[in-house]
This record gives sequence, structure tokens and C-alpha cells, in this order.
Amino acid sequence: MLKERGTLSILTLCLALAAPAAAQEAGLLSRLRSADPAARMAAAREAGELRSTATVAGLVPLLKDRSQGVAVAAAVSLGQIRDERAVEPLILAAEKSTHTAVRAMIAQSLGNFPGEKALGALAKLADDRSPAVRSAASRSLGKYGPEESADKLIEKTSSDSDPEVRRVAAEALAGMAEIRDLGPRRAAAERALEGAARDPREKNRKAAAAALKRMKRGK
Repeated sequence: MLKERGTLSILTLCLALAAPAAAQEAGLLSRLRSADPAARMAAAREAGELRSTATVAGLVPLLKDRSQGVAVAAAVSLGQIRDERAVEPLILAAEKSTHTAVRAMIAQSLGNFPGEKALGALAKLADDRSPAVRSAASRSLGKYGPEESADKLIEKTSSDSDPEVRRVAAEALAGMAEIRDLGPRRAAAERALEGAARDPREKNRKAAAAALKRMKRGK
């Protein structure tokens, strides 16, 4: 009897603790549908801060919100929540959005998801027309393994038309090499960074030299 009472007490406590959270999430879902863009944006940000998986269904439609700020906030929060249900909607939004800031934030958020779908989308975003999107995608690609993304980062380091993208890719490549064995790709990566060390842009030359040192520490 005492054991049963103890179990009931624990269950009652759990339900009592869960009730406010459920009410908060219900409130968030309602605010995500608000007619006021500022309210939608604030709710989207709060959902991400809370890592609320219950709000994913409410955040996904906001990826195509008429307000760019709302769409960016939704992309940020879905990346923070890291619920796999968000991967395909994020990819679709990246393909359809005409807003650079939205595509760039999606590229950043996709870096929080393992798996081939996110990786494939990032490889495409690394060739986006916008340097800001290519930079964000390159940074995210650095979170994957050498077999998955080193070749793309080597390409971006060596030949992207934008100097900032080349710098970001070089740093992502070096970061990968510090913690992972690049295997047969190491020689190509070092050649790419050696080439980057001769970049016309001083900032890139310094970044490439630092990246080479980081890569050698990873050997």
C-alpha cells in the first residue's frame, strides 16, 4: 500500500510539473499563428530557446512567412531544437526562398542535423548564388566527416569566386583536420591551404597560414 501511494505521489508530481510546460507550449503555438509579425518572431525565438519539440509543427510554416525576420527566426529555432522532422521542410524552404538571409540561416541550421539529406542540401547551398549562403554552408560542412564533406571544402577553399567564402572554407577544413584524420584527402587539403596562403587578400593569407598550423597539429 505504501509503495502504491509513493508511486501515485511521484506520478502526481510529474503531472503537476508537466502541466505548466504544456500550457506554455500551447500558448507558443497560438502566438506562432498571430497576425502580428513581431509576435510571431518573438514566439519563434522563444520556441528555440526552450528547445520545444512540440512547437516544430508551428514553426515549419513560418519558414515561408511573408516577413523575412519571422522566417529567419523559425530557421534558427528549428536548428536549435534539432528535431529530425524539420530537415525536409528546411531543405524545401532553402530551395524556394528568395531571401538570402533565410537561405543562409537554413544552411547554418542544417549543420546541426546528421545524415545524408542535410549533407546533400548543404553541398548544394555551398554553390548558392549568394556568398553569404555559401559561407554558412561551408561552415556547416565542417561539422561532418572527411569522407562526407572534405572534398567540397577543398573545392571552396581553392576556387570559390568570393574571398570570404574561401576563408570560411579554409577554416572549416582546418577545424575538421584538427579532430579527424583526413586520410587520403590530407594532401589535397594541404595543397588547397598552401594555395590560399598566396591569396591576394591579406586576411585570407593570414587565415590560411593559421589553418595550415591547425591542420598540422591535427596530424
